[in-house]
Amino acid sequence: MQTIINILVFFVILGAIVLIHELGHFLTAKLFGVYCAEFSIGMGPKLSKKKEKQDYQIRALPIGGYVAMAGEADQEDSELMKDVPYERTLKGIKTWKNALLC
Repeated sequence: MQTIINILVFFVILGAIVLIHELGHFLTAKLFGVYCAEFSIGMGPKLSKKKEKQDYQIRALPIGGYVAMAGEADQEDSELMKDVPYERTLKGIKTWKNALLC
């Protein structure tokens, strides 16, 4: 029983660290005017999704997270990113700002 509790505590702490880390990317991107299509905590299948100006998602595996920002190489062909103005992408902001987001 103690082992199960330890595993659960580990994942809760890991999830909190990931949340704080990804929230830093998200808030910095918003501060610099970069469009973010998705903010996700966890990997794998979606457990919960809230749609506003961007998607907020909680996924099944609490081992990471991501913020999908306009101008990232893997986001260039995305339907969500096709109409984003250049100045709202990672490529359209100053280099020092981009360095803070990576």
